[in-house]
Amino acid sequence: RISCKEIRESRSSIESSGLMPEYILDTTPPPVPFDAVGDFVIEYTATDTVNAEVTTVRWIVTVSAAGPPPLEIEELEAEMVEPAGQIQITAGDAVTFAGAAENNISEVTYVWVFPGGDPAESIEQIPGEVIFAEPGEFEVSLVVTDAEGIVSEPETVIVIVEPAGAAAAPPPANAAAPVATIDSPVGDVTITVGDAVEFLSTATDPNGLVLTYAWDFGPDIPGSTVQNPGSVTFSVVGVVNVVLTVTNEAGDKTEVSVVVTVQDVPVPVI
Repeated sequence: RISCKEIRESRSSIESSGLMPEYILDTTPPPVPFDAVGDFVIEYTATDTVNAEVTTVRWIVTVSAAGPPPLEIEELEAEMVEPAGQIQITAGDAVTFAGAAENNISEVTYVWVFPGGDPAESIEQIPGEVIFAEPGEFEVSLVVTDAEGIVSEPETVIVIVEPAGAAAAPPPANAAAPVATIDSPVGDVTITVGDAVEFLSTATDPNGLVLTYAWDFGPDIPGSTVQNPGSVTFSVVGVVNVVLTVTNEAGDKTEVSVVVTVQDVPVPVI
């Protein structure tokens, strides 16, 4: 560190000569380094050749020991440890929060703000669970301050709260009818009254929607709502058109059928 004290002599003679600027410009020395500690007298002499006057200016330069270089401190930063990013929940659910401070060299304080949350704020590093009871989109913020009063920029995260018990998404607009087949019997069949027929089916939906099944075995046999009813006995003579209706949750239906011809028991020939 350098301090300088100026001592002037015959100040008026320089000013009155009118030549001071020229002398200063013509005699400016290069920068002079000071490598030792102490007091140094710097003397500057100017001679006025017109008026035969001499002016001397002296400076006392004090050189002190160099102090330690300034400590470089990186910018204090708040870190949202948990959650790691935007989160979506249902109204009434809780989110766990935890924070940290980066580049700090002293103790820090934490200030959390939870719009729409309970609690609404916290000064804990790890506030834990915060409940969001109402639907909406909320920006949670964390700010840290160190012992020197340095304040970080806010670190934020978005919490999206959906209504509780929200209705399921409607089926896609391009929902198509299911595809269904009767696997057993493989075609129309003729049996004797009192015999049974095995009924099995396969069905798929092009949009992956949930399917329901309805079998109609005619007026004399109860229907079925399972995909594979299995063995069904026909006790009445006649022709029965067995129909399977498959419906998806969008209301689209597909019907497939098979004919069962029920014959009377043949009369034995004597």
